[in-house]
Amino acid sequence: MKKLHFILVILIATSTVFYSCAEEENNDPPTISLKSGIDSTGTVYINMDTTLTINESFLIGVTANSNSEKNLKKLIINRKFESSSPEPAFDTTFSALTFTVDKIFSASNQPGTEDWTFTISDVNENSSSLNFRITTEDPPDELYTYENIEFGPYGDTLPNFFS
Repeated sequence: MKKLHFILVILIATSTVFYSCAEEENNDPPTISLKSGIDSTGTVYINMDTTLTINESFLIGVTANSNSEKNLKKLIINRKFESSSPEPAFDTTFSALTFTVDKIFSASNQPGTEDWTFTISDVNENSSSLNFRITTEDPPDELYTYENIEFGPYGDTLPNFFS
Protein backbone atom coordinates (compact mmCIF):
# COMPACT_ATOMS: atom_id res chain seq x y z
CA MET A 1 0.00 0.00 0.00
CA LYS A 2 2.88 2.36 0.80
CA LYS A 3 4.41 1.61 -2.57
CA LEU A 4 1.13 2.44 -4.36
CA HIS A 5 0.80 5.66 -2.38
CA PHE A 6 4.41 6.61 -3.25
CA ILE A 7 3.87 5.89 -6.97
CA LEU A 8 0.68 8.02 -7.01
CA VAL A 9 2.48 10.94 -5.34
CA ILE A 10 5.33 10.75 -7.88
CA LEU A 11 2.84 10.52 -10.77
CA ILE A 12 0.88 13.56 -9.53
CA ALA A 13 4.07 15.57 -8.96
CA THR A 14 5.43 14.89 -12.44
CA SER A 15 2.09 15.59 -14.14
CA THR A 16 1.84 18.89 -12.25
CA VAL A 17 5.25 19.94 -13.57
CA PHE A 18 4.33 19.13 -17.17
CA TYR A 19 0.89 20.76 -17.07
CA SER A 20 2.09 23.91 -15.35
CA CYS A 21 4.74 24.48 -18.04
CA ALA A 22 2.16 24.85 -20.80
CA GLU A 23 2.11 28.20 -22.55
CA GLU A 24 -0.68 30.38 -21.26
CA GLU A 25 -3.02 32.08 -23.67
CA ASN A 26 -2.57 35.83 -23.99
CA ASN A 27 -5.86 37.55 -23.17
CA ASP A 28 -4.66 41.14 -23.30
CA PRO A 29 -7.27 43.48 -24.75
CA PRO A 30 -6.60 45.07 -28.13
CA THR A 31 -5.21 48.60 -28.37
CA ILE A 32 -7.01 51.46 -30.08
CA SER A 33 -5.70 54.90 -30.96
CA LEU A 34 -6.89 57.94 -32.87
CA LYS A 35 -4.78 59.45 -35.62
CA SER A 36 -3.48 62.99 -35.28
CA GLY A 37 -2.04 65.49 -37.71
CA ILE A 38 -3.17 66.14 -41.27
CA ASP A 39 -4.16 63.60 -43.94
CA SER A 40 -3.02 63.68 -47.58
CA THR A 41 -5.87 66.03 -48.58
CA GLY A 42 -4.94 68.60 -45.93
CA THR A 43 -7.81 67.75 -43.56
CA VAL A 44 -6.99 67.82 -39.84
CA TYR A 45 -7.77 64.70 -37.78
CA ILE A 46 -9.93 65.28 -34.68
CA ASN A 47 -8.62 63.15 -31.78
CA MET A 48 -9.50 65.03 -28.58
CA ASP A 49 -12.12 67.33 -27.07
CA THR A 50 -12.81 70.17 -29.48
CA THR A 51 -15.35 72.84 -30.48
CA LEU A 52 -16.92 72.93 -33.95
CA THR A 53 -19.69 74.92 -35.62
CA ILE A 54 -23.06 73.41 -36.52
CA ASN A 55 -22.86 70.84 -39.37
CA GLU A 56 -19.09 71.31 -39.73
CA SER A 57 -17.35 68.30 -41.32
CA PHE A 58 -14.44 66.65 -39.52
CA LEU A 59 -12.15 63.66 -40.02
CA ILE A 60 -11.53 60.82 -37.57
CA GLY A 61 -8.86 58.17 -38.09
CA VAL A 62 -8.86 54.99 -35.98
CA THR A 63 -6.03 52.46 -35.70
CA ALA A 64 -6.43 49.21 -33.74
CA ASN A 65 -4.01 46.35 -33.03
CA SER A 66 -4.50 42.93 -31.49
CA ASN A 67 -2.30 42.19 -28.48
CA SER A 68 -2.80 38.45 -28.82
CA GLU A 69 -2.75 36.00 -31.69
CA LYS A 70 -6.51 36.36 -31.97
CA ASN A 71 -7.97 38.55 -34.69
CA LEU A 72 -9.84 41.77 -34.11
CA LYS A 73 -13.53 41.41 -34.75
CA LYS A 74 -15.53 44.62 -34.50
CA LEU A 75 -15.22 48.42 -34.39
CA ILE A 76 -18.14 50.52 -33.17
CA ILE A 77 -18.17 54.32 -33.12
CA ASN A 78 -21.06 55.72 -31.07
CA ARG A 79 -22.14 59.34 -30.78
CA LYS A 80 -24.38 60.61 -27.99
CA PHE A 81 -25.85 64.11 -28.18
CA GLU A 82 -26.65 65.75 -24.82
CA SER A 83 -28.97 63.42 -22.87
CA SER A 84 -30.17 61.29 -25.79
CA SER A 85 -29.27 57.62 -26.09
CA PRO A 86 -26.09 56.66 -27.98
CA GLU A 87 -26.47 55.96 -31.67
CA PRO A 88 -23.94 54.14 -33.86
CA ALA A 89 -22.13 56.46 -36.27
CA PHE A 90 -20.02 53.61 -37.67
CA ASP A 91 -20.23 49.85 -37.08
CA THR A 92 -18.15 47.29 -38.93
CA THR A 93 -17.23 43.63 -38.53
CA PHE A 94 -13.97 42.21 -39.90
CA SER A 95 -11.21 39.70 -39.13
CA ALA A 96 -7.63 40.99 -38.97
CA LEU A 97 -4.75 41.50 -36.53
CA THR A 98 -4.66 45.25 -37.34
CA PHE A 99 -7.32 47.63 -38.58
CA THR A 100 -7.22 51.24 -39.79
CA VAL A 101 -10.06 53.44 -41.00
CA ASP A 102 -10.51 57.14 -41.82
CA LYS A 103 -14.05 58.51 -41.76
CA ILE A 104 -15.57 61.95 -42.33
CA PHE A 105 -18.46 62.95 -40.06
CA SER A 106 -20.53 66.10 -39.56
CA ALA A 107 -21.05 67.88 -36.26
CA SER A 108 -24.55 68.03 -34.82
CA ASN A 109 -27.10 70.33 -36.43
CA GLN A 110 -27.84 72.05 -33.12
CA PRO A 111 -25.68 73.61 -30.39
CA GLY A 112 -24.65 71.32 -27.53
CA THR A 113 -22.19 68.57 -26.64
CA GLU A 114 -21.67 65.18 -28.24
CA ASP A 115 -19.79 62.33 -26.61
CA TRP A 116 -17.99 60.07 -29.09
CA THR A 117 -16.95 56.54 -28.03
CA PHE A 118 -14.70 54.21 -30.03
CA THR A 119 -14.76 50.51 -29.06
CA ILE A 120 -12.68 47.73 -30.63
CA SER A 121 -13.19 44.06 -29.70
CA ASP A 122 -11.45 40.82 -30.62
CA VAL A 123 -12.71 37.26 -31.07
CA ASN A 124 -12.09 36.55 -27.35
CA GLU A 125 -14.57 39.36 -26.52
CA ASN A 126 -11.77 41.50 -25.04
CA SER A 127 -12.33 45.16 -25.83
CA SER A 128 -10.81 48.61 -25.46
CA SER A 129 -12.42 52.03 -25.73
CA LEU A 130 -11.53 55.68 -26.23
CA ASN A 131 -13.75 58.72 -26.06
CA PHE A 132 -13.81 62.47 -26.51
CA ARG A 133 -16.34 65.29 -26.55
CA ILE A 134 -17.28 67.66 -29.38
CA THR A 135 -18.98 70.90 -28.41
CA THR A 136 -21.12 72.31 -31.21
CA GLU A 137 -21.75 76.06 -31.38
CA ASP A 138 -23.71 78.39 -33.62
CA PRO A 139 -21.55 80.01 -36.28
CA PRO A 140 -20.41 83.53 -35.38
CA ASP A 141 -22.46 86.46 -36.67
CA GLU A 142 -21.22 87.97 -39.89
CA LEU A 143 -19.05 91.02 -39.54
CA TYR A 144 -19.92 93.73 -42.04
CA THR A 145 -17.21 96.10 -43.13
CA TYR A 146 -17.58 99.28 -45.16
CA GLU A 147 -14.69 100.87 -46.97
CA ASN A 148 -14.19 104.24 -48.68
CA ILE A 149 -17.03 105.98 -46.88
CA GLU A 150 -16.71 109.75 -46.72
CA PHE A 151 -18.28 111.66 -43.88
CA GLY A 152 -18.89 115.30 -44.77
CA PRO A 153 -17.77 117.30 -47.77
CA TYR A 154 -14.40 116.53 -49.27
CA GLY A 155 -11.95 119.38 -49.69
CA ASP A 156 -14.24 122.02 -48.09
CA THR A 157 -12.23 124.86 -46.56
CA LEU A 158 -15.04 126.23 -44.39
CA PRO A 159 -15.78 124.70 -41.01
CA ASN A 160 -18.75 122.30 -41.07
CA PHE A 161 -20.29 123.23 -37.75
CA PHE A 162 -21.01 126.81 -36.74
CA SER A 163 -22.35 127.47 -33.30
